[in-house]
Amino acid sequence: MVKCKLDDKNIGLTKILFDLKQSLDLYKLIALNASEINAKGTGKSFFATTQRLAIKSYVIDICKIFEEKKRYELNSIPEILTFIQEKQIIPIDFDPIKDFAIKNGITINQNSNYFKELNYILDNFLAENKEDFKRYKAFRDKKIAHTEDTKDRFDTLPSYDVMEKLLFFAIDFYEMIHEAYIGGIPVNHKNDKRCFDSLHKLLGKVGHNDIKVDFDRNEEEEWGHTLISDYKQK
Repeated sequence: MVKCKLDDKNIGLTKILFDLKQSLDLYKLIALNASEINAKGTGKSFFATTQRLAIKSYVIDICKIFEEKKRYELNSIPEILTFIQEKQIIPIDFDPIKDFAIKNGITINQNSNYFKELNYILDNFLAENKEDFKRYKAFRDKKIAHTEDTKDRFDTLPSYDVMEKLLFFAIDFYEMIHEAYIGGIPVNHKNDKRCFDSLHKLLGKVGHNDIKVDFDRNEEEEWGHTLISDYKQK
């Protein structure tokens, strides 16, 4: 019964991760080809709106999956860790926990207090990215939730590499929980490019022949927010 509840919570998390990955892919492909979309003009308003909504969706969901439990139940990473610890759920396979820890720079022994170590990994990750999370939450609270600011100030948000880093940490956590406590093969979110591929085909249909599909890792400035001019605020 307890493991069923954990499974439900991890399923809730994976649904949010799916939306996050698809939103990030939509934003990425449009950002990479923003100059060409602006120049050609075909469908520019559609692509601009899609890009804007993708960024907003990402901000809402990335805040949600790292949120601490308050007055209501969440399927966030902190709450899943707390649930496992409170219920003292024993993993069916310790190796995914060990591998997750190694990936995050520490070694965990099965006979040690690995709950403490997992919490340390999460706390350390949140501390390292504290300023980025503050910027996401400020944007969510002021622009999306309460519209205190009338402008979509996307330039206040962290760049694409940060967006990807936060998402991939969350995906690694989900996979670790699934393999260690639930069993079976987790959803392969990192390689799920269905929206990316669909949008790529659409860009080709409207006449884009030289479609960029990835950032130049040697050009740091390209990792920022390249926005379609239709919704840049004046």
